Amino acid sequence: MPKALPPIKLELKNIKTFRGREGYGLNADLLVNGQKVCFVRDAGDGGCFDYDICGDTDEERKTNRATLQLVEGYAKSLPKRLYGGGMEGEFQPDLETLINDLFEEKEGDKEKKKMIKKMANTLMWGVPNDTTYKQVKFKMNFVPAHRVQLQKYIDEKVKPTLKKGEVIFNTNLQALGIVI
Repeated sequence: MPKALPPIKLELKNIKTFRGREGYGLNADLLVNGQKVCFVRDAGDGGCFDYDICGDTDEERKTNRATLQLVEGYAKSLPKRLYGGGMEGEFQPDLETLINDLFEEKEGDKEKKKMIKKMANTLMWGVPNDTTYKQVKFKMNFVPAHRVQLQKYIDEKVKPTLKKGEVIFNTNLQALGIVI
């Protein structure tokens, strides 16, 4: 019976992004179970990631290298994933896949926070998980005193324009008594 892998918690810290020759690149610290094991670099040139193993001593670097190999083994133990884009198939996740997943999750969280802040005075709607949406920004933040006017605007101007699959994204309207 194969030996069970210990729980692995991966984190990216100190993320810096930049424009590379073939897309966006990143620099970040990779932490495994709270321990910084390497500095990850994606030059944004279409190539593989570079890993600078952390550690002040040979023993620390050896331990961190072994941890990285453990994470790679963990990635290879995960189920295969499907990909599309005209070339449907499946692939086996690897360490780069896990790092990309972490990065996309962090970026998604940042985008959600921006949208929530924006919702204070902006109506937003569109197709969920799409890259574009429509919006109408108002001069003042939404407050209960404006509920009647805002409800009327949504009912008369926004709802009639919603296309199939589009929804209103604002999560703050129900608290104001707005019916969507």
